[in-house]
Amino acid sequence: MKIIFNGKVYASPEAMPEEARVAYEQVVAQLADSELLDVRWQAYSVLSSAGDTGDAILRRSLDDPDLYCRRRAYLAIAEMRPADAFALAGRIINDEDPYMRLAAVELLRSCGDSKLIADAKAQLVVDRDPFVRQAAEDRLA
Repeated sequence: MKIIFNGKVYASPEAMPEEARVAYEQVVAQLADSELLDVRWQAYSVLSSAGDTGDAILRRSLDDPDLYCRRRAYLAIAEMRPADAFALAGRIINDEDPYMRLAAVELLRSCGDSKLIADAKAQLVVDRDPFVRQAAEDRLA
């Protein structure tokens, strides 16, 4: 990811000088609170690379009232490979929406515990949605 901030290009938020990084995180946090759905979900995607600040905002966003935005928050957290990925997947593995169950697959992939993944996979490979079944089969080793 390239970040252009105040006319300079950075490879990641961590590569930015402290003052620029703080300003960048504040701007993205404001965007994550936008009333515009398209702005919010895109901010969530960016926050996956914003370290602790991103983690805190994304966790708050897991209860976003919009289903698509909420799913994007879960997917962004999955990219961060959180220690509680399995617990987070457990919150949505039985969701009525198949796209949320697909997000659970991504969280499970980031979990790293093969026993927990195998148990969850056994449930997902018999899911009522064929795309969820296929994702579980293909993505959960």
